Amino acid sequence: MRRLTLTAVAVVVAAIFSYAQAGVVNTAKTAQSKNTTQPNQEQPGPFGFPGHKTLCEKLMATPEQDAAILRIYNDYKKKEQKLQQAAAQAAQKKNNDNAAASTMPDAATLKGNMITEIRAVMATDEQKKKFQEVIDDLGAKKKKKT
Repeated sequence: MRRLTLTAVAVVVAAIFSYAQAGVVNTAKTAQSKNTTQPNQEQPGPFGFPGHKTLCEKLMATPEQDAAILRIYNDYKKKEQKLQQAAAQAAQKKNNDNAAASTMPDAATLKGNMITEIRAVMATDEQKKKFQEVIDDLGAKKKKKT
């Protein structure tokens, strides 16, 4: 009888211990997933540019410039998505005649156009200099990856 009681207690203790460990693991996973999906994390800009907020802070943009840059970013994000969709469709069809590319400018052209539009928004030489630094940093990061 004593042996049966000790076995039952051991099983209950083992079950409680296992349950407690599972709860700790699940809690840790939940906390980890909350940390990886931060709602305040800024989305990157089009064509590898920093996010809108980050760029405007670097440039010390006025509210009018901020609004103009946001509009430009939104326009070029849409254009970038269309370009990616066209490329995906062309790859899916394995169509080498570049029919989709002929109706849509390439990424380098779109990026150049976006840079030109943002430069037109810059009012001071300091802003233009800082914007050029941002562009140079993008080029340096691209060279490091290759």
